[in-house]
Amino acid sequence: MAILNASKTEHMKSIYQKSKVAASLHTGVSFLVLFYMALAFSCRADETAISGEKAVELSSKEVAACRSAAVDKHDMKAAYRLFLFYELAKLDHAESRKWLILAANGGNVTAQLSLGVHLVENPTTRSEGVQWLRKAAAQGSVDAKRELAHIEKQ
Repeated sequence: MAILNASKTEHMKSIYQKSKVAASLHTGVSFLVLFYMALAFSCRADETAISGEKAVELSSKEVAACRSAAVDKHDMKAAYRLFLFYELAKLDHAESRKWLILAANGGNVTAQLSLGVHLVENPTTRSEGVQWLRKAAAQGSVDAKRELAHIEKQ
């Protein structure tokens, strides 16, 4: 996909509207939520939003910078960015999970939501997933609140 020329705010509003539609359908919501979260975190330093597969690609220099920021500076946005990179660009699920858990434990609301959505799909980890969704909801995540409401209806 091409680089989007919209401002970051307009891009985020667009992503939010798309995620609301996806959540209301609740079919394949885990993938869609992850995809839209990837887009939400796909802004470069110049605030130019990018989309598609380029949204999650990182150069080796960017990976090193994100690792340093996540580990040394406790930057949980960087940790979540590494999760997206390993999960969607490299398809390295073990490495991506490590960064997702670090970001979620560090208080990143998007990571908490992602982890919660992933865990509730498996009956053996459902209660842990609900705990992560509750943490995200406590930080104001509308999507986490929606997921919890959906779970309570079941």
